[in-house]
Amino acid sequence: PLNNVKNKDYFQAALKADRPVMSSPESTMAGLHVYFAAPVQDPAGKTIAVMTARLPLERLRSLVESTTQKGEQAYVFDKAGKILFSPDQIQISQNINAKFTEIQSLKDSEKT
Repeated sequence: PLNNVKNKDYFQAALKADRPVMSSPESTMAGLHVYFAAPVQDPAGKTIAVMTARLPLERLRSLVESTTQKGEQAYVFDKAGKILFSPDQIQISQNINAKFTEIQSLKDSEKT
């Protein structure tokens, strides 16, 4: 049976923001996962459902590595800036702002 996820933070965040969201990693019996939620709208633009998906963090790492070209580096981080995937394992769980100071200035420019 499927679990009811309507009270999960990522589900509620998708409803509130009316746009797709990704959760921070969550630990389950099967390992670390990230969850995605996206509103489904009718032709009039009214949200009628929320579609959700779960992705093992290991699979996310594999996807990123398979699409990264030689000499490139890819990072995946959550909304709070916590690094979920990095070519340097030591950086995982650190804040992306510590690695890339220009990210904070991009965030600040979005607020204006």
